[in-house]
Amino acid sequence: MALYATIIEQIDSAVALVDSGRSTGVEAILRSCLEAHVDLLNLASNPAYADQMQAHYHQQFRIVCREAITGTNPFLAGIEADAPARLAEHEKELARLGKPLDTKTRFDMAGMGDIYRSIYNSLCCETHNNMRALMDRHFTNQGTDEIPIFQIAIFTDMEKVDFDAAIDTFLSILTGSNRTVHHYLGSDQLEKLEVYAQRRAEMPVATPVTASVPAEQPPSHK
Repeated sequence: MALYATIIEQIDSAVALVDSGRSTGVEAILRSCLEAHVDLLNLASNPAYADQMQAHYHQQFRIVCREAITGTNPFLAGIEADAPARLAEHEKELARLGKPLDTKTRFDMAGMGDIYRSIYNSLCCETHNNMRALMDRHFTNQGTDEIPIFQIAIFTDMEKVDFDAAIDTFLSILTGSNRTVHHYLGSDQLEKLEVYAQRRAEMPVATPVTASVPAEQPPSHK
């Protein structure tokens, strides 16, 4: 339910940016939202997936505790004293749970490997301010391909095809997550949700370099 709530909140944040005419952060939010959707699908399909989510939790805290033990990071001074005990507990849990899955494996498990190797790659570039994203976002060629004259640009809108693809992907995540959660809980609201799924399916789909996330069927679960 926390994953589902996160997806709803993040999509709401993206809507707020869109409404305010600020599109730069939309794709960074979309990346996080897509990851939450992948975890939601995997968890609904296999409750044991919670173990690997716990493993990620302990792995990240292990990194923090190791840094705190050095006694050189002023931002971790508050946990320096009990960092060794905390580290031992996180190490113990990681030994029990095993190595957490990498992002590619998580996408593959959700049947979204193609999305990982296309859409997700682009979203990561936007999130990490990769040179590809910086060039696309902030440089415009006022000259020609033969004689380029680049100018810096700030607060420019996303290209329409990229914007449409991002919004369509948010819609796909929302409708897919709705289906997953209500199917998992045996809700009696599935028919009502299908109205929204059908409405999304009838909308024109943008055709960017990377297509949007398809609306998936509810996962099987026990």
